[in-house]
Amino acid sequence: MGGDVDSGEVAGVLGEVGRLGVYFEVVTGAGVAGWRRFPDVEGLLGATVEYGERLRTGELRVAASILFQGLASRLWSPVAAAAARGIVPDLTDLRWRWAPGEAVVLGLAEPRGWRVGEVAEAADLVHPMVVDGQLRPLREMMAGFVSLADGLVWGNAASALAGSLNVGSGGGFR
Repeated sequence: MGGDVDSGEVAGVLGEVGRLGVYFEVVTGAGVAGWRRFPDVEGLLGATVEYGERLRTGELRVAASILFQGLASRLWSPVAAAAARGIVPDLTDLRWRWAPGEAVVLGLAEPRGWRVGEVAEAADLVHPMVVDGQLRPLREMMAGFVSLADGLVWGNAASALAGSLNVGSGGGFR
């Protein structure tokens, strides 16, 4: 897949927005070793169980809800910030890396994207890229091992988006 922007330009924009904080980071050039397709059930279940242990909760759904919100933040944040710079990254080939005790890292082996000029144009690309392409499959995969109410899940996704939009607006971001 991919859009009309070359890999180097998308990688440059993702590097810029990654400096806003860990939730904005997407590693570019994320090769095969240690990276998995996002999401994958084995890694997702492992991360959920570990979150539960860290939170000291015996309820897998509490950990899953918090993990979903955190992953939603890691999806919305770089995409929204890059879109504000005029580039919507293509997440079709998104990868992730997670190991017990480590933070989740998102990556793209060969970043591609689309150039956008207007907010509406960006939204037309961002919504299906994040919601339909990433969050729905994530939600469906989680439903295979834990029951979460739809309102809770999509409220978490909305909260994650709102949080990503409240980060500073300096440095040439629109």
